[in-house]
Amino acid sequence: MVYREVKQDSLGYSPFGLLYGRTVRGPMSILRELTTNEKVEPEVKTTYEYVLDLKDRLQSTCELAQIELQKSQIRQKKYYDRKTKIRNFEKGDEGLVLLPIDSNKLLLQWKGPFEILERVRGDDYRIQLVGRTKTFHANMLKKYWSREHEDRVHVSHAMVFEPDEGDEDELSLFTSAQTETYKDVKVNP
Repeated sequence: MVYREVKQDSLGYSPFGLLYGRTVRGPMSILRELTTNEKVEPEVKTTYEYVLDLKDRLQSTCELAQIELQKSQIRQKKYYDRKTKIRNFEKGDEGLVLLPIDSNKLLLQWKGPFEILERVRGDDYRIQLVGRTKTFHANMLKKYWSREHEDRVHVSHAMVFEPDEGDEDELSLFTSAQTETYKDVKVNP
């Protein structure tokens, strides 16, 4: 009951108002009338006048609700598209596809690389999977950048610097012999 009588953000009207052309007189509105001592004057109309008035109210309410719905859709699309990135692939590119893992269909991981055969329509691409071709949306694809063997660099976590023979005068090397004692410490008188 509460859900039906509350104004919806995307429509601008309550579902009850859109369906019946009037506001519902629910428990909250009755309680407000009792606490504020408001009197609701019933409007006396003939059946014919009521039907014509209801038809006009329903038609104008639906038109206004459609306008509000379009505004809400534009606003929600703007929020949804804030962090989107355009993904374009060419024929022959390699890409990774977001697919379910073998042990659990609810968990996904990037698999591939697979060859992109063609752009089907809009943001859909036909991909050559193992033994078959399948169409995926660009949101399920990620460009694959292959590395050449000679471009790979192996870096260890602990880097050791060994100076050349000519670098010793430019670089003071660490010596493990202690040269200062506690007597060398100067204390302000």
